[in-house]
This record gives sequence, structure tokens and C-alpha cells, in this order.
Amino acid sequence: MFFHILIFLAIFYLWWRWRAQDGQKIRDLTDKYIFITGCDSGFGNLAARTFDKKGFRVLASCLTEAGAVELKAATSEQLQTVLLDVTDPDNVRKVAEWIKAEVGSAGLWGLVNNAGIMGPSAPTDWLNIEHFRAPIETNLIGLINVTLHLLPLVKKARGRLVNISSTGGRLAVWGGGYVPSKFGVEGFNDSLRRDMKAFGVKVSCIEPGLFKTGLSNRKKVIEEREAIWNQLPPAIRKQYGEGYIQKAQIGILASILLLIICWLIRDSLKVKDLNGKHVFITGCDSGFGNLLAKQLDRRGFHVIAACLTENGSRELLACTSISLKTVILNLTDSSSIDNAVEFVKQETDGEGLFGLVNNAGRATPMAPTDWMQIDDFHTITDVNLMGLIEITLKLLPLLKKAKGRVVNIASVLGRLAFLGGGYCLSKWGVEAFSDILRRDMQHFGVKVSIIEPGCFKTAVTNSEVIERDLLRLWNQLTPEVRESYGDKYFVEYVRAQRFSMKRLCDSDISKVIKCMEHALIAKYPRTRYGSGWDAKFFWLPLSYAPTLLSDMMLRMLLPAPTVSRKSASCVPLDV
Repeated sequence: MFFHILIFLAIFYLWWRWRAQDGQKIRDLTDKYIFITGCDSGFGNLAARTFDKKGFRVLASCLTEAGAVELKAATSEQLQTVLLDVTDPDNVRKVAEWIKAEVGSAGLWGLVNNAGIMGPSAPTDWLNIEHFRAPIETNLIGLINVTLHLLPLVKKARGRLVNISSTGGRLAVWGGGYVPSKFGVEGFNDSLRRDMKAFGVKVSCIEPGLFKTGLSNRKKVIEEREAIWNQLPPAIRKQYGEGYIQKAQIGILASILLLIICWLIRDSLKVKDLNGKHVFITGCDSGFGNLLAKQLDRRGFHVIAACLTENGSRELLACTSISLKTVILNLTDSSSIDNAVEFVKQETDGEGLFGLVNNAGRATPMAPTDWMQIDDFHTITDVNLMGLIEITLKLLPLLKKAKGRVVNIASVLGRLAFLGGGYCLSKWGVEAFSDILRRDMQHFGVKVSIIEPGCFKTAVTNSEVIERDLLRLWNQLTPEVRESYGDKYFVEYVRAQRFSMKRLCDSDISKVIKCMEHALIAKYPRTRYGSGWDAKFFWLPLSYAPTLLSDMMLRMLLPAPTVSRKSASCVPLDV
């Protein structure tokens, strides 16, 4: 519960900080000049009225005389209108000269490129070049021309440029000139923003969704589409079939629903006749590997379970069927790996190996990086990464023969490095090796999956082992390093570790086992499996977040060294 409160507070803090920055406004904007295109109706019309009320000197362009008269009637005397067709270069040039005379030496503080048209939207092979030309000439070429003519005035005022694009400028969902024009606006906006940054000009892009404006008149869109349909050659109409327009209106929703259903059905398909297939699992003394070996044994697989200790092997054999075999395996010893591989070859007897589950691993020592020696990294990477790679390479011929499966156990910390030591970097290595292996082996029918568990209560997350290693590392530190962290740091670090293990660790390891089983028995196994609520809703989403955000969130989970606190306290604050 406390962890949930902590996460909520962290998210609230980030939201509050963003709101505080986003709410900061430039002072004394009164009498600043803003030029807005496309003010006859819709966004441009409302923007002109709003800025006029705020005291801006609004210069509003309209396409029609009627639009200009209506806008003038609803605004103050300070607002001025001008007729502008952005597709007419001479008109654009004359309007630019008029604006230059109006703003004088003050320059133009804001340019809002809002003017645009929708144009016909229909399948591409229904259209001709003129259907594309009108939207592109208005929405893109016209926008660029207006911008180029007024850019010197905006640079003089170190002002703002606001280009109205669309969500259709990020995702092409229908044919016609509208979407290509808005994609072009996005590209022009980004290049302009980078070019103008040095001159103090800020460039923004607005990407509206669907709004009720003159552009999105449903009746007009359908009428245009039907008019184009009626002019199509009979051969094309036959290809699409009568009634296509009506069907197209529900086609998108039906397609999305169909994709979801297809994925669910595909994900549920299983390989037939798995009884007697050989599966080799590493790290079966306890935890994930031990439970998986028992589950697969009950399913009728011929399980070959690798254990690190004789005791682990005996305990597993005592509670499984006689078809399950065990072998002693130390992944840091090449001769031990060779013996295990030879044992697997004899057991499979020319049939090949259907499944390899690389589960063996260790986590400690985990601590700040400057507490470590190079041997501390080797202790982990030799097992989690190099041992995994070596056993995989030596068993690949058997896996290719059976067109089998490789299931590599990584971690959410293979996507988001949180703790110092070899664990995170070894799991990042497992992720990379698995991706490369999957692409290399797909030609031979071998499927490779990655399991990314969150925090679960296993031998790897044993608090006593972790704290014992932390104490060993702390006692080995030089006086200078210990002083930089402070005497209280070790106690606070251990307390944070205990809190994380107590609140985050899930005791139900069957969640991970279900993912392992699915990767082995599914006809179409997934590439990656996130296991555990913390993996799915915290760690993995956070791994996609900007580095600034993820660093800020993770910083809250561990204490800060004394030297960091002193540095922070010395930073002057401008209130």
C-alpha cells in the first residue's frame, strides 16, 4: 500500500512540476501583433476572437468578404482583416507587404498558419492528380509560402510560429491529398523549428483530432465520395463492389475488432503431440526452474533438469516421475557444460531437443558501481550471460534438428538499469543475444522467446544474501568512498532494499511459469513476456519513458549520498 502511495505522489509531483512550467506565461503581451490565416470559421475564427479579447493586435486573413465582415462585427476595432488566398503567390506577397507596413519596427510576434481544406478522401485509385493538388497547394505549399514571406518579421520580434497540422499528419488513414499535405506540414515544422532556434523563434505544431468544423462536415465528405464513385470506370467499381461506401464506414472498427480476435485465437493455438518431447532446463534447484520442471513433467515432457547441487537434484527427483532426468551443471565451468551437453545428446537419442530454457542465474552482488571490483561483475556475468551463451551455442545443433524453442529468462532490469553491479548489464546482454539469436534462427524453424519477470520471491531475491553482500562491499570501501556516501547511507540503503523486497516481490511465481509454458507449447510463441504486475504496470512502461522521467522516478527509491545532498543544498534557488 505504501508503495502505491509513493508512486501516486511521484506521478503527482511530476504532473505538478509540468503544470508549473507549462503555466508560466510571457508578461506584457498587450499590443503584440499576431497574424492568423483561415479566419472565416472554425479554429481560425475563434482564435482571432480570443486573442483580440486578450489585447493582441490581431491581423486576421479571410478567404471571403463575408467571412471578414462577420469577424469584424464580432470583435474590437483593433482587429484588422485582410482577404487572402494562400494558393495565390501574388496575393500572399501583397498581404505580406501590408503586414510589414502595419507592424513596423516591432515585427510580427505570432504567425498562426491555420488555413486549410480537406479535399476528397477516398481510396487512392479513385482519385486523379487534381484531387491531390488542391489540398497540397493550400495546406502545405500555401503555408510554406506565407511563412517564408513573414519569417523576417517573426525573427525581428523573436516571436512564435504555430502550424496547424492534424493527427492525419502522423497516421495515414485515408487516401487523398489531405494526409500527404499534413505529413508535409509536420516535416516542414520540425526543420523550421531547428533552423529558427538560434534566432529565438519558437515553432510549435498543433495536431487536432476530429472536431466539428467546416472541414469535417460529414454530409459534404460523403457527397464528395459518392460523386467520385459515380464517375469511376465500371471495371474499378466492379472490383470494389456495389455498396462499398456504406461498408467502408464500419470497416475500420471491424478491422480493429478482427485483429484483436485473430491475435487472441493465434495466441491460444498450441503445438500438437508434445508428449515425450525433450526439454532441457537450467537452474532447477529452486525457484522458477524447479517449478517449471515439475509442471512440464506432469504434462508428459521428457524433462532434463540441470541443478547446481547434488542436494537440489535429489530433492527434485524425489517429487517427480521416473522420466525426469537430472544433471549437475555449473555454467561458469566449460567442462561441466560439455558434460551436460553430452548427457542431453544421449537422452535425446537423435531426436533433437525441443526446448531449452535458460533459467539459471544469480543477482548478487548488487550495490552502487563504485563499491564494486571487476571480479564482482564477473561473478554475475559469467553465469547470467556467458554461461547462457555457451550452453545455447553447444545445444543449437540439437535445437535446429527438432525445430525447437529457446526460452531465455531475462528481467525487467534488462530493459531498465536500476542497480549497480553485473545483474542489470548481464540481463541487457541476454536481451540483445536473444534478439540476435531469434533473427538468426528463424530460418531454421527455431523460435526464441524472452521472459521478463518483475520482482518475485525466489532464492535470487533473498534479503539475507543481498544484505550480506552489501555489508561485505561496504566494509571493503576506502575511507574516501565511505565518507562521500556518509555513515548513514548503508543503513538507509539496506532499509530501501528491504522495503522494495517486501512491497514489490510477488510470492506467486506461477505467473512466470505460465509464461515459460506458453513459450514452449504455443504454436506461435510471443517474442517477449512481461510477468508480474510491477513489470507490466511500472518497470516496462517506465523503460519507454524519457530518461529524465525514469531517472527521477528511480531516484526516489534509493537514498542519496551525503555529497549529493551537500551539492544540492549549495545550489542557489531563483524564487
